Amino acid sequence: MVSLSPTALIAIAGDVMQRGAILRFQARGASMSPFVKDGDILCIAPLTKHRAGTGRIVAFIAPGKQSFTVHRIVAHTRGHYLIKGDNHGSSSDGWVPAASLLGVVRRIERNGVPIRLGLGFERYLIALLSRRNWLLPLRRWLKKCPLYWGKRIDHER
Repeated sequence: MVSLSPTALIAIAGDVMQRGAILRFQARGASMSPFVKDGDILCIAPLTKHRAGTGRIVAFIAPGKQSFTVHRIVAHTRGHYLIKGDNHGSSSDGWVPAASLLGVVRRIERNGVPIRLGLGFERYLIALLSRRNWLLPLRRWLKKCPLYWGKRIDHER
């Protein structure tokens, strides 16, 4: 596994997206937990093949930070996207111009197994809950429930 600086990752991601190829890399951090966890493998497709829209998880260049970030679009209007991490409470990345978007997450793998939760139609509900700042409180409440469909939702403590 090669570790890259944010500048190098942005350059490589931009080049891969321009060529119309898929960028595959290992996610770091907990900002998108529980839908994307630290160590998950993400496959990002160019915006030319898949459109960005509410609920989509996108790779983008964070405004003012020049860092490669992967978060969810929770709203959009005329070429700008309100983006935030699923695990960020009330803070967001702000309104990001379309030119800063690099690609759309099309696949998540955890321990070699594809993870679909958060990429299907439920992404709209996740985006709504996140935009209204209800996602984290709901997650905390669910974690207190002893069982969810017969098993724990989140095995992390």
